Amino acid sequence: TTVGIDIPCFPKLMSRVKGLRAGELTILLAPPKSGKTALCKTIHYELLKAGVKSIGLYLEEDINKTRQSMIAIDNNVHLPDFRANPSIVPRTDVENTVNTLLTPENFILVDDRRGHIGPDKVMDVLKWASLKGAKVAIVDHLSFS
Repeated sequence: TTVGIDIPCFPKLMSRVKGLRAGELTILLAPPKSGKTALCKTIHYELLKAGVKSIGLYLEEDINKTRQSMIAIDNNVHLPDFRANPSIVPRTDVENTVNTLLTPENFILVDDRRGHIGPDKVMDVLKWASLKGAKVAIVDHLSFS
């Protein structure tokens, strides 16, 4: 079995799946309100910290909300607290996160907060991200009808 990209904050999960591997689809299924989006963002954050260029398709929120999530994670602040009072993270720390972690060379986001994206558009976005050098895609709240 090929070993993939390790996400160190989830050692038990990584020992079971042997990391995230290029060319493979990993699907996370869980009941509503169980933390799937938080898990996706944590995995995405860990990928960014490891220097793995990745794309995030968070289909039920806008790009600003996703950026805020990454800033909160990077600065060890509870996201609702940061949204309610952004000044709890010093401006220099926010700028450091943006300039080192959320750079266009490292962090690709697609703004489609409507949550309605067809299979052809998903494939187009993933192909585009691959051309831009993304090694991993995180897609949250994807459903087709």
